[in-house]
Amino acid sequence: MFNQELATKLSKEENLIFICPHFEGVDERVVDECDYVISIGDYILTGGELASQVITDSVVRLIDGVINKESLKDETFNNDLLEYPQYTLPRIYNNKAIPDVYFCGNHKVIEEYNIKQSLLITKENRPDLYKKHTLSKKEEKILEKCDENYINEAIRKSKKDH
Repeated sequence: MFNQELATKLSKEENLIFICPHFEGVDERVVDECDYVISIGDYILTGGELASQVITDSVVRLIDGVINKESLKDETFNNDLLEYPQYTLPRIYNNKAIPDVYFCGNHKVIEEYNIKQSLLITKENRPDLYKKHTLSKKEEKILEKCDENYINEAIRKSKKDH
């Protein structure tokens, strides 16, 4: 089954060749010569072309120089966690606001908030991943202290400082 771990492994390969079966598959004698037989999920497509594009896109972005390494650091599936929510302006869209914490100016508090959101979202949406994840001491502390009062205090301080 294709996953981020396999994408990372494939990104280190010098060359990749994909055989894209159409309808019934590939001659088993050819399959015997392959290093990998990869599935992207438990469903059926009419051909392997789309699956090979999915794998290619996932692998290529991990090759050094394609994407800034800093951008890859906090992505979904790193450390068995889903990524925290993303927001763009305007500040209010369809009567839903960007959380005030993102405007407090305290990068430490924002980072802690994002870590907590990542943990909570993973626990709710992908309990299988959350069970695989080992909480660090930092994450344990964040889950304990990064509550609504902590966030509101950071926001209050930022307003006072400005």
